[in-house]
Amino acid sequence: MTALVELRGLTKHFPLDTVMWGTPKRVVHAVDDVTLDIAAGETLGLVGETGSGKSTLGRTILHLNAPTAGVVRYRGEDVGGLDRAAMQRFRSRAQIVFQDPYSSFDPRMTIQDIIAEGMVHGAHRTRAARAARVRDLLRTVGLGHVYSDGYPHQFSGGQRQRIGIARALAVDPEFVVLDEPVSALDVSVQSQVLNLLASLREQLGLTYLFISHDLSVVRYLCTRVAVMYLGRIVELAETRALYAAPRHPYTSVLLAAVPIADPRRRHRPRQVLQGEVPSPIHPPPGCRFHTRCPKATTICREEVPALAGDATHMVACHHA
Repeated sequence: MTALVELRGLTKHFPLDTVMWGTPKRVVHAVDDVTLDIAAGETLGLVGETGSGKSTLGRTILHLNAPTAGVVRYRGEDVGGLDRAAMQRFRSRAQIVFQDPYSSFDPRMTIQDIIAEGMVHGAHRTRAARAARVRDLLRTVGLGHVYSDGYPHQFSGGQRQRIGIARALAVDPEFVVLDEPVSALDVSVQSQVLNLLASLREQLGLTYLFISHDLSVVRYLCTRVAVMYLGRIVELAETRALYAAPRHPYTSVLLAAVPIADPRRRHRPRQVLQGEVPSPIHPPPGCRFHTRCPKATTICREEVPALAGDATHMVACHHA
């Protein structure tokens, strides 16, 4: 499959010290040396504990955060080298749906204006054309056009997320970053939004980066899964292969924690990790998981494992 998005050594550090010249003494290593491809038409799941760098990676791909190092290519073109006009075109092809849509909405704007805001410089230049497009988008995401005159505080969490999806679709994107889009919703509403996302992917030919900490949701929606720990990708595999036979100890622990919604089936043996997640300000040398890994040896503490394997399953572990 053709790669729509290519990441090569993508890195994002946040300085903690204010300096006028030179390098800050302390930085948060949010994303470190991430290399992967996202194929056109696929849904790549990105999972990991809170603080592992998932959302930062998604925002850095879209250049909402400027990368510290590395390259993001979209359809083979370096996003970091785009001029203003080309960057505006890229913004229309790559969109994001935030975890909390309410905080990303202007509470003083109506739903009509929120969804139509991105269309001003596109094909829908007249107010009437934008209004018609908003009505179509609201119907597409399962809301009637009567909602267009409302304000964000008048809607439920599920309705606001549908509005956020409509806003992302307003500029006809190809690639959408879904940043924990259902984590704040009730379970019944989650299923509705997930079904909507799956349907839109088929109807519009969309490509998703689906960020989540819920591995049950990822298994339902995603074709491949990347597992992230402390800023690095530690395992990347097709969904079926990952869930059937995880190769990284961290992935095994994550899957063992997923509850099985069937009282007739035995739960997986619990695996309890010892210790806390290391600080991203001072990440440990070698494999970053070695401080909590029951299989860790001397080489794990000294050498960074490369992400290696075949096209269907890659893992960064000395003992995989």
